[in-house]
Amino acid sequence: MQIILFGLGIIFGALLTYLTAYAKKKGENLATREDMQDLVKQMSEVTKATKKIEAEISSGVWDKQKRWELRRDTLFEVAKRLAELEDALCKLYSVALVLATDNLTGDSGLVSGLQESWKTALQGFSKAHDEFDRAQLLAAMVSSKQVALALSEFGVLCSRVASELASKNDRSMYDSTKKERSTTMLRVMKAIRDDLGIETDFSTLQK
Repeated sequence: MQIILFGLGIIFGALLTYLTAYAKKKGENLATREDMQDLVKQMSEVTKATKKIEAEISSGVWDKQKRWELRRDTLFEVAKRLAELEDALCKLYSVALVLATDNLTGDSGLVSGLQESWKTALQGFSKAHDEFDRAQLLAAMVSSKQVALALSEFGVLCSRVASELASKNDRSMYDSTKKERSTTMLRVMKAIRDDLGIETDFSTLQK
């Protein structure tokens, strides 16, 4: 009887040891599984946050690029209108110069043709100035103060010269402001290139 009880004690002890080890292992596996689930959850949250940051960065870069392209296109347009304004002023001066020739007084047909040319030149300058003003207004919205000031100075200067030509047929102002207009135009070009980050040495052009 004692032998049987002793055997049962051994068996019970072994079983208890096994169950304890099994429960411990089960608990470790459960803990490991829960840890893995937490890790997966954390990794998922990190991935989402990373994607959100990447999207924000990409959006920021895209917006910055689009703003630069808008500035570039606007400044290129105002540079084109500036050249057209100077060209229209030159045409106005050329017609005024011919109209001032004394030996045209006896040729009514030629005078009439020149007067029509003068009218066309005035209309051309007016149109060029209007388009320059519109481009200048847009440029002032996206460019630096230096660009806006130089553009305004050039526009005012051209208007003064045209006014003298139209009202008094005074051609002297066109000649006397030629260097000033050229210098102002160079300042506009330099300011535009600075705005776009394009390096250019204008020192040789201003001599």
